Amino acid sequence: MTKKLILTIDLGSSGMLLSVFSNKGKLLNEQKQTYTPETDTSGKATYDINRMYDSVLSSINQLFATGSFSAEDVCVIGVSGMMGGVLGVDKYGSPTFPYTTSLDTRFLPHYENITREHGTEIREVTGTWYPILAPKMKWMESQSKENFAKTVKVVPVTSYIVGHLAELPPEKWAIDKSLLWMTGLSNKSSQQWDQNIASKLGIDLNLLPYIAESTDIVGHTTRKLSTLTSIPSGTPILAGLGDTPASIVGAGGFSNTVAVDIAGTYPILSMSTPFTSYDRIEKVGEIFGSPLPNICHPSVFINGGGLTQKWLVDIMFGDDGDQISHYEALSKEAESIAPGSDGLLCNPHFGGRACPPDAHINSGAFVGLNWGHKRAHLYRSFLEALAYDLSLTFNQLSNDLGEQVKEIRGVSGMANNSLWNQMKADILNLPYVEMDNKEATALGTAITAGVSIGLFENFEQATSDICTPKKVYKPRRELHEAYEPYITAYKKLIEGTP
Repeated sequence: MTKKLILTIDLGSSGMLLSVFSNKGKLLNEQKQTYTPETDTSGKATYDINRMYDSVLSSINQLFATGSFSAEDVCVIGVSGMMGGVLGVDKYGSPTFPYTTSLDTRFLPHYENITREHGTEIREVTGTWYPILAPKMKWMESQSKENFAKTVKVVPVTSYIVGHLAELPPEKWAIDKSLLWMTGLSNKSSQQWDQNIASKLGIDLNLLPYIAESTDIVGHTTRKLSTLTSIPSGTPILAGLGDTPASIVGAGGFSNTVAVDIAGTYPILSMSTPFTSYDRIEKVGEIFGSPLPNICHPSVFINGGGLTQKWLVDIMFGDDGDQISHYEALSKEAESIAPGSDGLLCNPHFGGRACPPDAHINSGAFVGLNWGHKRAHLYRSFLEALAYDLSLTFNQLSNDLGEQVKEIRGVSGMANNSLWNQMKADILNLPYVEMDNKEATALGTAITAGVSIGLFENFEQATSDICTPKKVYKPRRELHEAYEPYITAYKKLIEGTP
């Protein structure tokens, strides 16, 4: 009997992860490729999209060359990726503008103009305080009217990769509905492009891909791709999830009693609630879409928190050597320091505060340094600050929604840091569940693909069977009380109050 394998492709900010899963959702093998954006002092942060696509093809071959299974047994392909970046393409699908991430700040003047004039209405109609797509399109046009005139579609990385895997013309490219939050151009109720908002912002909706459900099959592999990779021609390909919604599925976190902590490049804490709760959410959070019908994910996040952590480790140890051992060494040293880091507070918003958006906070700081503080104090203070910030915004979000979260599930790279996990349990005063599969984005993408073609009956059944806990960190009352004055001090620091 022919095996049924699920291939997933996750296009992250620091690398891609290709994974192959069994038809029961078991991870069989994975292949990683690292990359970094090209940056300069102008605020540029771009990726070579053609090189990225070539890496996808080479990684597929490497993935199956090192396993005891065949690419010929792949029955579906799911894709996920970064949510805050876009590129322009011409009628042939070739780039007219580079793929820029949300960390590329050159579009900010256009963003500030749009949000100053239309920010409140954009929030009311689309559900986001952070509309990225429209100002990026305005930035493209300002850079080259000639190239912009050649542009037929402006798309996220997932749409580009899926479009090329299936050899579709750009007019048939799709955007997964889970990515709509970042556009600031879709109606939160209908989940379709909003002509009124687009007209006010001067955006031609013909330049945008069509909107697909997360379980929609938008294309199939071709004979050419089959020749290059041995994946059978005609294999279905899904639209391409946003990485955060995929991670929430991979954690089994779509109950209103469960929050999901994605401890990665952008630390994110997400809840689940019916779409009808949209209007109860104030300025504190963003609202991500979900592969599941009639659900959204109110979320709070910290811009580049994971990048700041790496920066700290690099300046303490240098950027050479075993990064994992450096993190472990710092965590072990920091364990012996009492809550509050001996009076040292950190503002972790090195990339600016995003939730709630605050133009006055565009850099980070350590406050209260003295000669008695060591590197472990800096590290612990930083981890505490991330937890303080998530606690403050998460509590406000919970109050807005009236939801009662009973546990937090942790996924992604830093979810295996026991010091930080226990810290978050103590500060948020909730059980923190470290999930067994840290690569929740790949797992969530696999589950979505499996549901799409009927390998799994539904999301609830699949996540119940596949998403399992590894360890539970219980909150300690005495530690929660010990942290409370530092949470208050952090709030005053961030708000600039005495």
